[in-house]
Order: sequence, then structure tokens, then C-alpha cells
Amino acid sequence: MRTRIPYTEKDLVRIAKRDNNTKRPYLLVNPLQGKHFPAAPSKTLSLLRCLADKLYRRHAGERLLIIGFAETATAIGAAIACHSPEDLFYLQTTRETVPGAEYICFSEAHSHATEQKLAKNHLK
Repeated sequence: MRTRIPYTEKDLVRIAKRDNNTKRPYLLVNPLQGKHFPAAPSKTLSLLRCLADKLYRRHAGERLLIIGFAETATAIGAAIACHSPEDLFYLQTTRETVPGAEYICFSEAHSHATEQKLAKNHLK
């Protein structure tokens, strides 16, 4: 059964102009995310709980790894992981180098932080 998220596209998507960015002069942003527009924390957390509930219903009984990828998504991933009704794992990407760590590397050309790494030492 598909569960409808009680948000509309109008609630979740805005277009923002970026100054001084030749890679991406316009950006689609979520005003409830609290990254580009001020947002009430209660509304942001409510949205993330709704997203978490939908994710966990869809993948009930599965073993999950939530990855927070670069900047804003690290907060989104952590908030979703906090609302987990079952055991799961959470990991976020980094730009740092930790001695002894082995990494899976990602490149995101449109970002200002184009290179991201995910430590893979303990992934199974």
C-alpha cells in the first residue's frame, strides 16, 4: 500500500538564485529543510519524521544503512536514522582523511565540496 506524504510540491520546492556560482546559478531548495530559508525546527523535524516513516514502512524487516551524503544530507540522514523503529546503521560522508581508513570515493561536480569519501572499513 502506498502511503501519501501529506506535503505537496508547492510545500517542498522553491527555486533560488545563487550569486557568484558559475557551476549552478539556480537551485531547487526545500524551504522546510532549514538550509537556505529559515524554518521552524518543529516543521523540519515533522517533515523528516514523515519521510522516515515512509522509508521504514517500505523497507520493513530489511537491514538498512542510511548514508548522509555531503553537508545538508548528513543532517537529514541523521534525523531519519533517529526515527528508526528497528535496528539500522548510519554513516556519513566526509572530506577528511583518517589514518588507516579505506574509502569509497564520490565526486559531485556541481557541489562546492566536489569530493566526498565514505569510510568502508567496517561495512559488511
